[in-house]
Amino acid sequence: MIATGPRVLHHRIGWRNRLAQTDTRATSCTPKRAIHKRTTPPETVTGVTLAAIRYFRYSPPIRTRSALVMFFASGLLALLPSLSHTVKSSPTAYGLLMGCFGFGAVVGALLMQRARARWSTEVVVTGGVALFGIATLAASLLRSLAGLSVAMIVGGSSWIVFLSLFSVLVLNHAPEWVRARVLVGTAALTEPLLCCERRLSGMVEK
Repeated sequence: MIATGPRVLHHRIGWRNRLAQTDTRATSCTPKRAIHKRTTPPETVTGVTLAAIRYFRYSPPIRTRSALVMFFASGLLALLPSLSHTVKSSPTAYGLLMGCFGFGAVVGALLMQRARARWSTEVVVTGGVALFGIATLAASLLRSLAGLSVAMIVGGSSWIVFLSLFSVLVLNHAPEWVRARVLVGTAALTEPLLCCERRLSGMVEK
């Protein structure tokens, strides 16, 4: 028993040394990220804001896609109370349609990774926009609760795919130095458009 204790301790110390050597080798083999030294003076908040506005101004594809899709996409949710009232004058119908939209969003989030593994981000985003347009058109034509429920499921799945991947698509096409600024500019453009479109939809409904 007296000889066993030091022997076990010796083996434990040996294993720890081997593990430490293995960790050191793995760390040394890991590629290190290159550190870019800034050669220009730090930018001010005003300069950063003006640079973002300038880049966003001279990027028609980003500006056009953001404006068109966001302006016309929110009409389905804005007019959903009116659609549910035409089918059934009960708050249950509206709650059911909103639940179908949320269920479709969950389904779209689950299927999004498989779609991205098979197709590129541009194809997935384009397909999401096309499916949402089809769902909106179907919702304007259907007058049954079951048909509207299916349309809302499709609309919810395509809507979450677009919202999740559109920012990724914008960042992939923007240079590294302006990515965060473009993302902020996109959000600053799309949010007022959503409000204006819903306001316009409410005026049309009245």
